[in-house]
Amino acid sequence: MVSLKQAAEKDDSQLKILFYEGGGESLKSLIPADIKSVSVYIGPEGGFEKQEVELIKEQGGVVATLGSRILRTQTAPVAALTAIMLLTENLE
Repeated sequence: MVSLKQAAEKDDSQLKILFYEGGGESLKSLIPADIKSVSVYIGPEGGFEKQEVELIKEQGGVVATLGSRILRTQTAPVAALTAIMLLTENLE
């Protein structure tokens, strides 16, 4: 297992998205249909620490929200991937 810092430093995707229960931009405003690579960062139960959010932003990432509901760690990645697939027209 690698730390969040190690993962972010080695991440060469076009777009790094950290989903944060404290708010962020909507996926619709962040995801262009022609994007080739996206990294998704989902926090542990209890959420990310503020310094972890800042770490991803320092590495060129953006903070997004999956809406007003707080999702479980097990379901948040599925919801995020489904939304990204829909926005990039990869859900056919």
